[in-house]
Formats: sequence, C-alpha cells, structure tokens
Amino acid sequence: MDAIDYLKTRERMCEKSYGCSVCPLAMGEPFGCETVESQRPEEAVEMVEKWDVEHPVETYMSNFLEKFPNAILDNKGYPPNCVRYLYGNDHTPTSGCWCDDVSCSTCWNRPIKEEKCKYYKAEHGTKVCIGQKGEPSCKCGGDVNRCERGD
Repeated sequence: MDAIDYLKTRERMCEKSYGCSVCPLAMGEPFGCETVESQRPEEAVEMVEKWDVEHPVETYMSNFLEKFPNAILDNKGYPPNCVRYLYGNDHTPTSGCWCDDVSCSTCWNRPIKEEKCKYYKAEHGTKVCIGQKGEPSCKCGGDVNRCERGD
C-alpha cells in the first residue's frame, strides 16, 4: 500500500468508524490514530491494510450484483443499462455525462456515491437527526455532525 492509498483508506476507515473510540487504528489510545501512526508506523500500516481487505470499497458494480446476483450481464461483464438509468442522474461520473467520455468499466467500477443524512431539526436547543428525507433509517447513524443541513 503506497502513501496515497494509505491516506485514502485511513480516511474511509475513519468515516466508517463514527468516532475514534471504535476505530481499530486508534486502539483506545487517548490521542487517537496519530499516536499509533507516530509511535508504531509499521503496525498502523498493517492495520489499515487489514481493514481495507476486510472492507473493500463498494462500487456500483458490486452494489448492483449484491442486489441482483442473477442479473444478465453484457458480453463485457456489465449490466446492459447505464449507471444513471439505475441509480439516477446524480450518480453519473461527470455532470451532463451521457456515456460519451466514459467507458462502462470506468463508470461501473467507480466507488458508489454515499449519501449523507440530509435532514435534522433543532429540538430544545440541540440538533436531532430525523434521517433521510424524514425516513427513520439514516446514513449518519444519528450523528448530526455528519448531516449536511438542517430544516
């Protein structure tokens, strides 16, 4: 794992951990992962590499096949429909893309765009997550600091 992959994976690990107390890299250290990285760098890299293997980046292709394991794929191994037809226009690789400048493999093998919880409300002076568009299940895990905006 090179330095750029390490930093990207560490950031992804941090985002998925919802705080240092449950992050495998911080390991209960009072000052978080920076302590482990500075005092035991080889061990830190090993932990991030292990986490990366156990938590691969979810791509549009892996997400699609998880939902539709028996889907018929084209002769190149991709769904016959464009990502934008199945996931919506906001999931295209570039604004206004209509498959003119991107191959199917590039598009389908991109990391899936994660949606943050977008809605919270102020309740008695504190922010309370109300989930995606008011739905009870939310992407932020109830952590309003991960919400994008309030209503």
